[in-house]
Amino acid sequence: MTAMAELKIGDEGFVFVVDETGRIVHHPDAGLIGSDVADTPWFRRMADVHAGWLDYELGSIGYLASFHRFETWSWYIIATDPEAEVYGAVNQLGTYVLILGVAGSALIALVLMMLTRRVTRPLAALVAGAEDVGRGNLDTRIQVHTRDEIGTLAGAFNEMTEQLRALYGRLEERLTTVVSNAPIVLFALDRDGGVTLLEGKGLDVLGLRSEELIGGSIDDVFAAAPEFQESMRRALAGEIVNEVATYGDLIFEIWCAPTSDGDVDDDDGGVIGVATDVTERIKAERRLLAQNDYLSALHETTLGMISRLDVTELLSDLTARAGRLLGTEHGYIYLVEDAEDGGQSLVRRVGIGVFSGTIGNRLGGGEGVAGQVWESGRALAVNDYADWEGRAERIDYDVAIVAIMGAPLKSGDEVIGVLGMAYDARTEQRFGEQQAELLNRFAQLASISLDNARLYTASREAMQRMDEANRRVTEQNKTLEALSKQLSKYLSPQVYSQIFTGEQTVGISSKRKKLTAFFSDIADFTETTDSLESEELTALLNHYLTEMAEIALAHGATIDKHVGDAMMAFFGDPESRGVQEDALACVRMAIAMQRRMRELQGEWRDLGLEKPFQLRIGVNTGFCTVGNFGSEDRMDYTIIGNEVNLAARLQAGADLGGILLAHETHALVKDEIAAEEREPITVKGFARPVRTYGVSGIYDDLGDAERIVQHQALGLRAFVDLEKLSGDEREEAVRVFEDILEKLRKSD
Repeated sequence: MTAMAELKIGDEGFVFVVDETGRIVHHPDAGLIGSDVADTPWFRRMADVHAGWLDYELGSIGYLASFHRFETWSWYIIATDPEAEVYGAVNQLGTYVLILGVAGSALIALVLMMLTRRVTRPLAALVAGAEDVGRGNLDTRIQVHTRDEIGTLAGAFNEMTEQLRALYGRLEERLTTVVSNAPIVLFALDRDGGVTLLEGKGLDVLGLRSEELIGGSIDDVFAAAPEFQESMRRALAGEIVNEVATYGDLIFEIWCAPTSDGDVDDDDGGVIGVATDVTERIKAERRLLAQNDYLSALHETTLGMISRLDVTELLSDLTARAGRLLGTEHGYIYLVEDAEDGGQSLVRRVGIGVFSGTIGNRLGGGEGVAGQVWESGRALAVNDYADWEGRAERIDYDVAIVAIMGAPLKSGDEVIGVLGMAYDARTEQRFGEQQAELLNRFAQLASISLDNARLYTASREAMQRMDEANRRVTEQNKTLEALSKQLSKYLSPQVYSQIFTGEQTVGISSKRKKLTAFFSDIADFTETTDSLESEELTALLNHYLTEMAEIALAHGATIDKHVGDAMMAFFGDPESRGVQEDALACVRMAIAMQRRMRELQGEWRDLGLEKPFQLRIGVNTGFCTVGNFGSEDRMDYTIIGNEVNLAARLQAGADLGGILLAHETHALVKDEIAAEEREPITVKGFARPVRTYGVSGIYDDLGDAERIVQHQALGLRAFVDLEKLSGDEREEAVRVFEDILEKLRKSD
């Protein structure tokens, strides 16, 4: 690139390079390097012909150029000169100068082409040399002797090739050394399976001599290694083999593959391969895998024993798992227990294999393997048990025990038992370091699990005692609940709920509060029921009171009491929705009761009752005293006061099947309840006669009969009882409403 930068074409000409994608790779103006000219017309013309002449604009300047494509790197090398410089003289001197200009341009183009070849030829030589080295020819030298960057690059490339050739030589020497000293066997076979190459240090391990075996068949040379033969035959069949094969007691990793000369037919091919002695590595891996299996099994055993909290089940599972991991079916567990003489002894609680028939066997301290482990607190392994002098007793087992090991089970520092495992004469296994470590771990785990199991047993007994206590408490609670349900029938649900939730205390207390009191009574009850038997009367009265109580509770009334056929209730305590809402609820309840009574009268007539019950109701709103009245041992939740007495008097003065309201109640409900004023009544305790109102019904219900016309909105209340208006009164009502309409229109 430095060489091209130094090239001069006229005063302002230069050489630049564009790659096949249209990106400027080299340009004297560094700001244009990297620019994209792929979409310019002159680049597309250049890409189509690869070499020739062109005129173009770059940076708003017109140029004339000669270009040539350098195929090795897919570059376009362009020698160019501004049109102003090429044609400037022509514009000044006319036709003569134009001829000279054209001749000069041709000369410049010739020079440019020569310069282009000067750049491209060394580059082509450089690329060809790199390709030769890539094919493995390390003797390649690039003959470029220019003093520009290309010459420098060629020299560096030649130096690198020389270094590669030296490195390859050292690697070849190293490979020869490895083959001569490493436990490997290099071999080659012809297409018929004849041995053509047999080298390597591994031959000494196998006891083979190369010079005696070359030319022999694989069946003869590797007669002692059928797995070697199988791998080689598979390679002769065209398969690449990489696997582990045995040769006697040795283990080799064998790799072999088919080979053929690229210049001859495949029939002349054979097999080349290498076998590496990996006996020690494989054995180490197998030991590691075995250790991993032990640890995995120990982990599974840990999880299994954690879930075993019953002592007997835990000990049986522990012994069985230890036997499976150690590869034996014989094992036992002794536990330290109190003896009859007041001391302690070991008692066999679990036995598997030959020890399964001696459950309950007892040992003292120092007796046998288990006794010595208990006494010393340390594990003991005896691999010559048949001749061991410390045997506690000789028991004839189905098979002879040749090795026993015991490990202590501890709770803190105290030995609480012994875990023992044994091998019989049918196996060559003995208690080595690995087996001893495993059994000791089992013993430690068993000690923890045994403590947990005993703690679980103690906690389970405590839980059983607690469950028994809870059962008794639950039974008592059920008894109390049943009793409270029975007692609740003697109280209003609201009072019962507040007492049992603790919102209201049970004690003599009272308070002043505005309430709505309700009284109802059956008219001429005695005369009506004289002809009824007591059983019939009881059933009839209970039916009536049940129906009325359901309506009362549905409307939120607090039922005070039933006095024979009379019923007393009130609204506003212990729960209140506001004085007006309480009064409305009470009157709506009274209306609902009278409606239900009319339905019941029909039912009672059908049953043969000549004079069905007729109900009178009185309702009053005012301040009353409400609370618990009586003694500490017997009290009633009720209301007292003049307003209560007034409600009772209103009931007595009501029509049969009617509802009589006091003035204050009527004032609270008049917007929704239709009522007619009646004669005032005089009541003891009240200075003046009390205004009364007989309930006609609920406006919404009366409106359906087209008797009542009513409407309510913000700032508007209209009510007309058409039945009560006479002719003159109706004309007066029309004049009033017309006057209202006129005022409404004027207000607009």
